[in-house]
Amino acid sequence: MAERARMLFGALGISGEPLSPDLPNTAEAYSRGEVGTEHVDRIRQFAGELSAEILIGDAWPIAEKALAEIAGEVGPHWLVRPIRELQTRLDPDGQEPTDRELTRPARQIWLEQ
Repeated sequence: MAERARMLFGALGISGEPLSPDLPNTAEAYSRGEVGTEHVDRIRQFAGELSAEILIGDAWPIAEKALAEIAGEVGPHWLVRPIRELQTRLDPDGQEPTDRELTRPARQIWLEQ
């Protein structure tokens, strides 16, 4: 709940300066009562899956505003498709692959004749 409030309404920095919210358009829709906490959580989860390059770029504010508008018109479970579509547009390559080794499955098949 505290993380949701910080994302919507900002916080105070170490020296006391106000930090801007991460989801300002969603916060406006939330304060008007157009979206609920489930909408906010889905948008917040989507923002958490994106890379920092995307979040500080020019496209994120536009995408977040579009999601806030869509969320005001539909239920939270209907946000899955717009989120998936925005994810493919904002991050077409997806997340970088990890360098860890793939493990061999523990299952084996034995065939006897």
